[in-house]
Amino acid sequence: FRANERWDSWLPQFVEMKYRNKPGTLRRWKSVERTLRMFWTDFKIETPRQLTRQHCFDYFKWRVTPPVTGDKEKDKAAAKARRDRGLHPATHNTALLEMQALGVLMKEAVHRGFANANPCRELGVGRDEVKKPMDLTDDILSEIEARIAETAGDERLILERGYLVARYHGVRLVETRVNPVSDVLLRDENTSEITFFQKGGRKRTKPLHPKLFPLFKELQASGATELYPHRELGAALHEQSLVVLTEALLFHRHAPLPDVDENRFRER
Repeated sequence: FRANERWDSWLPQFVEMKYRNKPGTLRRWKSVERTLRMFWTDFKIETPRQLTRQHCFDYFKWRVTPPVTGDKEKDKAAAKARRDRGLHPATHNTALLEMQALGVLMKEAVHRGFANANPCRELGVGRDEVKKPMDLTDDILSEIEARIAETAGDERLILERGYLVARYHGVRLVETRVNPVSDVLLRDENTSEITFFQKGGRKRTKPLHPKLFPLFKELQASGATELYPHRELGAALHEQSLVVLTEALLFHRHAPLPDVDENRFRER
């Protein structure tokens, strides 16, 4: 193949030009592009001409299902290696959106003569049904708070504070890992602000809920730089927190952990 067919020789300019007036779309594309580049590396796809229809189907398994060997330690190490690369677990629907983005690239590649056809077209792969977020009634919130009260130590700290921020701001629990000093601007109960770092590296600043003002005022006075411990121990406890809160949400103490969407809290 010719050197000008390589992805790097034309892709950056194409994307920058195509989405130059759509900064939000361009930002999301950059995130998708990082994932696609890892896929091209793993499957040795250096140019569009090398991409096959089978690659497109293989993408879904590669993206959604981490390799499983049956050796617990090896599988754990492989999962960590994926995370260290920036390849985090994804749903089928996320993989489908990324495949559609690859289809946009392949369409351009065909126009440039870098591929004979676009293998991403007409794959016949549909979307999975998306679970609707459940409404949180007062009874459900009371159940969650009762479950939190049963815990102790660092785990209770994580549960209490993560739950409060998630409840009053409608963010994912993993997005509650804010720095009380650098991510929260305190003025008074009605004009303070909090910044969340969301999926895809996006920053979102919102008015701080008045009920959280006393908590962050106390944390800033103490010089705390963490809402709760989230180093290695904290991360492990946080995963357990997700289980506890999810079970409480579903009123089923032995239910398996469902999709992450079930761990979101609506503002009340």
